[in-house]
Amino acid sequence: MHLFTAIAGHPADKVALKEAQYQVTYGDLPTAISMRAQQSGAYRRVALMMNNGIDWVLWDLAALFSGIALVPLPPFFTKEQREHALQSSG
Repeated sequence: MHLFTAIAGHPADKVALKEAQYQVTYGDLPTAISMRAQQSGAYRRVALMMNNGIDWVLWDLAALFSGIALVPLPPFFTKEQREHALQSSG
């Protein structure tokens, strides 16, 4: 089953993602994903430097939805590590 079809099959008020004081319901997921996909523009790949969490998951889903390659860059990477990761990603 396609991931986004599965997401749409859940009750809208059911919590899909939760951390500390922040949560996203299945009903809110399509909008959250779509907004991020639109912000990605027409790029073929996007580098994302942030800690793991709901926002990271939403950006990952937006990239998947848009067919964009996502290059995750942990915030603790040095400048040299970031440059290597970006050059290696093509």
